[in-house]
Parts: sequence; C-alpha cells; structure tokens
Amino acid sequence: MVASTEESVASDLAAGQKPLTAHDVRKHPLAMAGRKKQLDISTPIRWWNRPDGLEYLQTPSGRITTEGALLRFFAKLTAMKRGDDPSPRSPRRRQKDLERASKRLEAAGI
Repeated sequence: MVASTEESVASDLAAGQKPLTAHDVRKHPLAMAGRKKQLDISTPIRWWNRPDGLEYLQTPSGRITTEGALLRFFAKLTAMKRGDDPSPRSPRRRQKDLERASKRLEAAGI
C-alpha cells in the first residue's frame, strides 16, 4: 500500500526536512532549474490541485510541502513524459480512454 500524501510529507518533516510554503516552492532551486525568474505563485497551487500532484500537508496557516515531495512530484512528471506513468488513471481518464479506443475500433470495422 502506498503511503498517503500526508504521511509522506509528515515523514519528510519528521526526518528533518524544512517545511516549504507556496512562496518557498516558487523560489526553490529545484523548481527554478534553468530559469532566471521565480515561478508564479499560482504554479505550486496548481501542482497541489492536480490529481497526481505535489504532496502537501494542510496546516492551520496553509499548505506546506517538502523538498522530498518536490523530488517525488518531478519524478512522477518525468515518468509521465517518458510514458511509464507510475500513477493509475482516474476513473474519468479511464472512461475517456475507453471511448477513444471504441471509436478507433468502430472506425476500423472491428
């Protein structure tokens, strides 16, 4: 069983990693790799809101993440880019894929 997002970030924090807010993420060297300007504040928020997104822990003052969570997120993005996506499809994505495949089969006369 895969650890939940909260458990992963909490484990990172317990191991001594520094908590990162959205403002910290946008200036983090990993997020800015190859860029001269820091990311827009909306970028880490979009990453958090993706179905396979950046792991975070909700605190009373807002969301926090860790460098370890950033690395795991970028590893997921890399895997998706290569085509060896480790994350399962959402039910909506699966349904769209099935519909697309059915249309292709019908077009082929199968």
